[in-house]
Amino acid sequence: MSNLWKVFLLLNVIVLSFGSRHHDTDSEIVRKFQKLEKKLNSVVKSEDGDFNKQLILKLDSIEKLIDLYSENDLLDTLEASDTDAHVDINERSKENVHSLSEVLTMEDEKFSRSKRQAEVDFKALGFDLETVCDNETMPVFFKLLEIDLGVKENSKNIDKIVSLDLKDLADGNKLNKDNIEAINENVNHIKQTVDLLLNLNLYKIETCADLLKFGNAKTGIYRVGGKDVLCDQEMDGGGWLVFQRRMDGSENFYRNWNEYKEGFGNLNGEFWLGNEYLSKMTDLALQGWQELRIDMVGKNGEKFYAKYSSFRVMSEADHYRMFAFGYSGNSGNGLYLDSGKHFSTKDRDNDRSASINCAVQYRAGWWYSDCYSANLNGVYYDSTADTTARDGIEWVLSNKECKTLTFVEMKFRKNRGL
Repeated sequence: MSNLWKVFLLLNVIVLSFGSRHHDTDSEIVRKFQKLEKKLNSVVKSEDGDFNKQLILKLDSIEKLIDLYSENDLLDTLEASDTDAHVDINERSKENVHSLSEVLTMEDEKFSRSKRQAEVDFKALGFDLETVCDNETMPVFFKLLEIDLGVKENSKNIDKIVSLDLKDLADGNKLNKDNIEAINENVNHIKQTVDLLLNLNLYKIETCADLLKFGNAKTGIYRVGGKDVLCDQEMDGGGWLVFQRRMDGSENFYRNWNEYKEGFGNLNGEFWLGNEYLSKMTDLALQGWQELRIDMVGKNGEKFYAKYSSFRVMSEADHYRMFAFGYSGNSGNGLYLDSGKHFSTKDRDNDRSASINCAVQYRAGWWYSDCYSANLNGVYYDSTADTTARDGIEWVLSNKECKTLTFVEMKFRKNRGL
């Protein structure tokens, strides 16, 4: 509490004391104190100039007034005052001071908390407290504080939304899981039914044509006759089982007997399916007559095909002899020499030539006569290569012209007319 307020309180105590007990003898003194009190009030309320100067003047006046009474006279006067009134004044003064002290303490604590929080908020936003407290920065700070509070509120809302979405997602996953389990049960039931039908021999996939009956109309790799095979389900009505393909020279076709017997290559690229499988799948007693189709592309991009209504391959005991009859197409009958011949490889000479092994001469495994009218397993040459050696992929056209090919696909299916 400032010195001025202490003086002011003291004056009030003195004036009240004199006013209550000295109406006659000290009335002049009382008036002087009252006059001094008014002047002091005017100083407190005034917005005028030098506070310390005014305070000193008033203190001097008080001292002069007090000098009119000796110390003993003043003490006697105070002792002669009404005790109850004196106690009441002291008590009220104490209460006022105590109340004021409490208010000031509470305000100070509140200010301290606000200041500490402001420092935390300022630092969180990258500000220094002293920097913030200027006229230019303050509006920016409060705008940032408003944005920060808005972000926090939006963050709470987003968290709520995300929580709800996660719950919905979890519920959806549970539903999907239930659906998947139901689908798996149906699939397992279908598998069991198919296995039962297979065991009862009511339903067998023995050819690519059988796949068509059950809706497999897309060309691709399927399991047929105990082996993965390529089925052409689009060309000429589909149902074709592809047993040979040449397309890019990625596979070596100059192989030995056992390799041609078992088959080699890649069903997605070049391959030979295998003579043993061919013999099994074209067995007349088991499968009936098959028809053969050969699709070809020449070096200049021209397309040819040859089709035979009757085709089969005999067993290994007969050196996998091949028969192809009933030609039709636009390529000429390129198998006219090769039909009815045994299969030959570089290590099994079964051709009709007395002087050479045609398989070695033309670097392939094939149904050679003396030597060929077709050499579809020969060396792959692209469209720019010199093929005068005639060891390439060759086909003799109807005009007896020997044509080098860059693409060949040989396939068979059950003859639908026989």
